[in-house]
Amino acid sequence: MRWVIAALSFFQKEPRMHDAHDARPWQLIFPQEHGLPVTNAVGKYCVKLFWLGTWRKVTIDDTFPVNEAGQLLVPRSTIPGELWPMLLA
Repeated sequence: MRWVIAALSFFQKEPRMHDAHDARPWQLIFPQEHGLPVTNAVGKYCVKLFWLGTWRKVTIDDTFPVNEAGQLLVPRSTIPGELWPMLLA
């Protein structure tokens, strides 16, 4: 789990908007409103990932793994309603 958090900490630096590789992670999740991802009522999201030398859009859902106690098994934000860390994990 530490490596996921370490990888996400990379995005704390200010992005250079002319370089697609420096986009913030929440800028790569759709649907969006005013440049930020919004909750989708049906739980379907499109994530833009750079894979094998090209940008690809991958469709994912918002079903997250939990343990027996109902606790999330992926990184999450302390901000209510912020889904991007869980979606990218």
